[in-house]
Amino acid sequence: MRKILTVNYRRKIIALLSDFQYKQAEKALKESSNEELEAFWHIIVAGYPVCFAVKHHKTLCHYLQNHPYSYAESLTTYRIFPELGSGILIPKTQWFELN
Repeated sequence: MRKILTVNYRRKIIALLSDFQYKQAEKALKESSNEELEAFWHIIVAGYPVCFAVKHHKTLCHYLQNHPYSYAESLTTYRIFPELGSGILIPKTQWFELN
């Protein structure tokens, strides 16, 4: 019988973030499912700040459950979040605008 391995995104996030960054996100991460933590991890790895990941990881997770996009597509194909002050503009609805 084959074992199904599950990635522990909580551990991956702890290893990726500094102590200060983890403290910023700790409350939101404790309330998140592993699937939502996966979305958080992908947002951080894509280069977005922790405050952006805290605000939008649940939205991204739920958006991708109902749409045929990958994390890479969702985080890089569309324009970069305006609060970052730069990015490319592509006239498509962004996943974080669908609240």
